[in-house]
Amino acid sequence: LLLPQAVYPPDQQLAAAVAAKLAAAPDLRARHAVMDKTMAGMDAHMGELVGVLGLSAVGSKVQAGWSAAEEAAFAAGLREHDRDFGALRREFLPGKPMEAIISYYYNIWKIRYTDESVRWHLERKLLKEQLAAEAAAQAE
Repeated sequence: LLLPQAVYPPDQQLAAAVAAKLAAAPDLRARHAVMDKTMAGMDAHMGELVGVLGLSAVGSKVQAGWSAAEEAAFAAGLREHDRDFGALRREFLPGKPMEAIISYYYNIWKIRYTDESVRWHLERKLLKEQLAAEAAAQAE
């Protein structure tokens, strides 16, 4: 729910504008494009402050530090070990720092930034629904 723009203080007007663009985006890719453009604009406006505040590794910027092979290994590891990041790292990404793996999960995977993450989340949802239906059938 958006408040009329006049209700936002001047420093919140960007938030209101971005929220409106996100709400109007027709799909996930369009939402990501809005987020990426907003982050790039904020980075340009903030300059060196981005690094000082530790904002250089948030959102889609995290993906820049990952190769396609590493992203595929992450997906395979998540399918095999779910969110056991220690096991995922040991078996699939031994060269990646744990901090990078966790950051990728929260900044890319969890928000369904990649096609593979969208598929994974959908598979999990379908599996949960299937298990719930089986449990309901056994309870009858």
